[in-house]
Amino acid sequence: MRHVAWAMVGVTVCGCMAPALVVDRLEEERAVLVDERGRQVAVPRAALPAGVHEGDVLRRGRPDPSERARLLSQVRRSRARLFSGAAAEGEAR
Repeated sequence: MRHVAWAMVGVTVCGCMAPALVVDRLEEERAVLVDERGRQVAVPRAALPAGVHEGDVLRRGRPDPSERARLLSQVRRSRARLFSGAAAEGEAR
């Protein structure tokens, strides 16, 4: 895991180039952020804006609620497709 200043990392999360990372997890002294390629960046937890939660998308150092909502919606759709496909397979057997 790389330890760098997170505001300096430019990645694409929504298909556009901007400094954006997803808060993967918050640990005692640090936060682990992930870009869309799955690269992890550890930063001091104190470097994050107040009120940041796991799953938040940070763009230009600030939470981006609309991007978080878009990603959550995408995950829900993917899970629904996965579980509806598994149910259909179970019925076919």
